[in-house]
Amino acid sequence: MTPASTRTRTVAYLLGPERLELREEAVPVPGPGEVLLRIGAATTCGTDLKVFLAGGHARMLRVPCPFGHEMAGTAEAVGVGVEGVREGDRLVVVNSASCGVCGPCRAGRENLCADLQYLNGAFAETILVPERFVRRSTYVCPDALPFEIAALTEPLACVLHGVETCGLTHPADILLLGAGPIGLLFTAALADAGHRVTLADLDPRRLDVGRLLGAAATLPPGAPAPEPADLVIEATGSP
Repeated sequence: MTPASTRTRTVAYLLGPERLELREEAVPVPGPGEVLLRIGAATTCGTDLKVFLAGGHARMLRVPCPFGHEMAGTAEAVGVGVEGVREGDRLVVVNSASCGVCGPCRAGRENLCADLQYLNGAFAETILVPERFVRRSTYVCPDALPFEIAALTEPLACVLHGVETCGLTHPADILLLGAGPIGLLFTAALADAGHRVTLADLDPRRLDVGRLLGAAATLPPGAPAPEPADLVIEATGSP
């Protein structure tokens, strides 16, 4: 077990449906292979909201437990044997870590890892990053990249995985439904890859952001349907 220091930190714990509590506890000292990360920014995603309302998650956490999973910050202390990370490095830590050796991992499908592990506790002053996460899910980020942008690495990775799954081999006309964070990340990624994106949403302010991120056209409520698209991406998150 990792020993505790004499310093304390504040950590947000999820206790149950719509129940959060701030707790003071000792700052852990990183053991071999571990890193103590001082949180620079922790973003809140749709999964956090669902977990908060439900009071738990079937795979990702069991209450009571530290809460939050999208994070970026600074390596405050580094355990023995850590390679590629030094104290003071600006880091992004992704909240899941695959084993790298099971069948799905060897097939390049780490999202289906038989021993996928999760890291929660981003809503805190510091978080102890376990050895597997340091080795497989921690990335040094550029000095010019703000922490609040770097913390979007995990949702951006989901979007890029989605783009790859679509199998687009040439510039396409794409109808994208939903201009929330995921939809806007899809817009930016697809536009950057040379595709023509028509973005639909109920909120005109989100459509304004979508145009800034590269949407060629937008569909506000009541607008006529566009010509048939090569691909439709549903990103509203609503049944």
